[in-house]
Amino acid sequence: MSVKIDKADYAILYGVSEEQWPAWLLLRDETMGGVNRFWPGLPPHELTEHFFRLWSEGLIECAEGEDEPAIPPDFELARQQFEFDRAASDRPQANLLTYRLSAAGGDIWANYAGVDWSKFYCSWYDSGRNDFRLSASERRAIELALHLRTISPLPVSGTERWEILGSWQAIYRKVLPTGHRINYRYESWPCAPTLHNEEEFRAWERLWEDFLPYWSGWHKHFDEVCKEHFGG
Repeated sequence: MSVKIDKADYAILYGVSEEQWPAWLLLRDETMGGVNRFWPGLPPHELTEHFFRLWSEGLIECAEGEDEPAIPPDFELARQQFEFDRAASDRPQANLLTYRLSAAGGDIWANYAGVDWSKFYCSWYDSGRNDFRLSASERRAIELALHLRTISPLPVSGTERWEILGSWQAIYRKVLPTGHRINYRYESWPCAPTLHNEEEFRAWERLWEDFLPYWSGWHKHFDEVCKEHFGG
């Protein structure tokens, strides 16, 4: 890795490893936790410096909205995301930036995180229409998820539609060569399983053990990376 980063830098990169987010979320533990990511642990002026360095070195891109064209690095714009009167508002009131990984930043994050794209899995739902979708590099991940009610709702019989994907957009910055997908309708959101005996419990445990490499194993956990590379 030619660009040297520290734990705070990695937290900034990890923050948008799967989705693009407003930069100001990086200010607080609560807002990063709200999107299931980690706070860099920096005061505003230091966060500005780290963020702008990653932007200047081409590891992140910034735009005026999600999927909007990237704009050139601008220190004043970076500063405005983090250094403002927080007594008046929890976010900047003008010039909000959305940030994302660049191709180079994505490669660096993937190298640190030990990404295995063959284990990639994701889900999507529309609660208004009761539509559910599971996508994965391997069909086995979807087959397992369909048996785990805490992961996916029970399909309405006859609504299941399987697809074999060619080149597909796994996340905003990554296209994978092949994949699998199922779309279906559901009646209610998944609930915790009712296990009536030890045999059912053991079967549920085995399903979870088989599913875990897809659920949380396609890349290393944030804490694991930090312990390995940044001393904790």
